Amino acid sequence: MKPFEKENEEAGQPPERQGDPSPASEGYPAEPEEEQEEPVEWDGSEAELVADGADQEYKDTVTGFKFSYILREEEIYACMKETQYDQKRKRRTAVELCIFSALLLFFLVSFFLYRQPDNLFFATVCAAFIFIMIFLPGIRIKQDAKRNADDKEVCMEVYPDEIVMGRGERKWKIPLDGSCRSAVIQQNLVVYFKGDDMVILPMRCVEPDILPEIEAIIQAGTSRSKE
Repeated sequence: MKPFEKENEEAGQPPERQGDPSPASEGYPAEPEEEQEEPVEWDGSEAELVADGADQEYKDTVTGFKFSYILREEEIYACMKETQYDQKRKRRTAVELCIFSALLLFFLVSFFLYRQPDNLFFATVCAAFIFIMIFLPGIRIKQDAKRNADDKEVCMEVYPDEIVMGRGERKWKIPLDGSCRSAVIQQNLVVYFKGDDMVILPMRCVEPDILPEIEAIIQAGTSRSKE
């Protein structure tokens, strides 16, 4: 068989143009050929998105955060004081202090005016009540905080749906289903359960990178404590 060009020369006719003209034939520089990426080799594994709790096999694989820390006495005191002295109790205490202060002033003035021993006695009683209302609760809370600050390590695990306290057989859980309350008290994350019982997570024990996520988990699973 003769070559294609040789065969056309003998026929006296140029070869027919096939297809579109190449850029080089029109006076344009030829485009460089694109480098082809190496294909990714499949290793045979499979991936699948599974909703939380969709299968029993995945129920225990929820990601959580584990913390181990020792509470300080001042942290316990601040949280206990804020818990016991809510806004309602503060207002009531303020009203009672105003009443007893007015009575104290009245009995003192009456004593100095009339020199009656009864007025001095009642003034002393009012002063005693004022002292009790101002100082005694703080003293009692201070004692409770000191008793609870026993230098024992606290173990807390925070999950999207619950908080796990303790270790081993002593583990117990606080559900994050909206049935509990939470608050931030002087750089402490506090979760209330069963009324005013609480667990405390100091922010100093949480890495700054994950602190917003921990706050979001706790706030999403609890109601905010009323002031």
